[in-house]
Amino acid sequence: MKIRHITLSILTAIVIFVIYSTSCEVLNSTSDEDCEYPDYSDCITEEPREPYLQIKLTINEQNPKVKISLYEGDLAEDTAIYTVETNTTYYELGVYFDERYTITATYFSGEDTIIAVDNTKITKSTYTNCDSTCWQVSGRKVDLTLAHGY
Repeated sequence: MKIRHITLSILTAIVIFVIYSTSCEVLNSTSDEDCEYPDYSDCITEEPREPYLQIKLTINEQNPKVKISLYEGDLAEDTAIYTVETNTTYYELGVYFDERYTITATYFSGEDTIIAVDNTKITKSTYTNCDSTCWQVSGRKVDLTLAHGY
């Protein structure tokens, strides 16, 4: 019984190692061959200055407009720093880099009120693509859509 458990553990470790070693690739790395005809399509060479949250929402018959609220930091009993009603499925909101924000969207389902909540921190970083420094922005997309069935 003990030998079977050890054999199963070793087999599991080997499978995990093989999957990990064959499925991973080195990100933001280029070889000399790649630099002969470099692809700069995803390379933003100018440092981003103004980050925008990209908020995805559900607009439907029960919710033709959705109230969005923005809070600094984690959701607490603090007052929202920004509130708006929108009738669009995507809403962009200007914020600051390296600040944590909590965003809520208020929906209705019959007599019930549903509040979708997410938080994010928009950051920027650089990587090298051949002879260029490229900028990337992360944390800007927030999905506050309703689950199917609402």
